[in-house]
Amino acid sequence: HPIKILCSFYKGKQKKLVETGFFLILQRSPIWIIPIATSNIINAATNPDAGSLEIILLNVMVALLFIMQNAGTNYLATVAFASVNRGIEGSLRNAMVRKLFHKEVQSGRLQSKIMRDVENVTELLNQIFRTLFFFVLDISVIIVITLRKSPMVFLFFLVVVPFAVLTMRTFKKPVREKNQEFRSEM
Repeated sequence: HPIKILCSFYKGKQKKLVETGFFLILQRSPIWIIPIATSNIINAATNPDAGSLEIILLNVMVALLFIMQNAGTNYLATVAFASVNRGIEGSLRNAMVRKLFHKEVQSGRLQSKIMRDVENVTELLNQIFRTLFFFVLDISVIIVITLRKSPMVFLFFLVVVPFAVLTMRTFKKPVREKNQEFRSEM
């Protein structure tokens, strides 16, 4: 199964992937923290009381801290994931050379094929890992924040999102057909 094959590339590299995930969470954290800090600052400024200045200063410091750590954790995440990718790339190249070396193929053609195939696989793994990781992470954080700040808004989205998906699926085919018809006419 393709997913099992993709997961098998990461076998033995779970510790490095967890490390990468930790750094990616830290790297992504300003995206979640800054809106919360901004909300707290606005609330403290619009409803001032004795502790408003402390709340504002604390939220500014927290936001700045998360912004400043972003560059370092971005670097650390890139280094950690690159080492995983290089390991996968090396093992793929070795496996392909072993399998293809038994056949009589011109060395230039063999080298070109190996380079292209390995680059395609490692780029696919990179895209899947980062995209899927950030998608799950962002959705999880959004759900937790929404549930904490406003459970009613969460319930609203719980009802509206399936309706939106159903609406998109319903109109997808007719819109595509109309667009195709329009392009043909043009």
